[in-house]
Amino acid sequence: MKTELKNTLRAIGLLCLWVAPFAQADTKLEDFSIMAVGPLDGRAVVKSPDGKLQVMKLGDTLPGTQAKLLQVLPDKLVVEDTVGKEGQPAVKQTAWIIKSNKPGEKTQVQRFDSQGPPPVVREVTVGQPATPGKAKAKTK
Repeated sequence: MKTELKNTLRAIGLLCLWVAPFAQADTKLEDFSIMAVGPLDGRAVVKSPDGKLQVMKLGDTLPGTQAKLLQVLPDKLVVEDTVGKEGQPAVKQTAWIIKSNKPGEKTQVQRFDSQGPPPVVREVTVGQPATPGKAKAKTK
């Protein structure tokens, strides 16, 4: 009986670990607030949408997102986020989470595509080479 209970609890625990990342996947970067930044030591205090404060360091992932902290600046955080629409491949974006200057002001987020625009393909037509003898230069 004890073995069955242990196995059941293990299965429930593993299921919770597996489901937890999917349950938080709807969190947006705009829902976070930057409380304090430490650009010299690469740390920031971030308030998550559920009201919890968390100290983040370079390389950490914002809870409930796929955004990885790349840089801490005096007025913003630079993160790399993976976004994608259903049926389309995921795209990596660099985003700025800008610290608000006034209490209660909503956080601003600016996103930039990391891949850049698609390459431009140009077709060039090369003219016929000049035949010797027809075009002679006059020299004096």
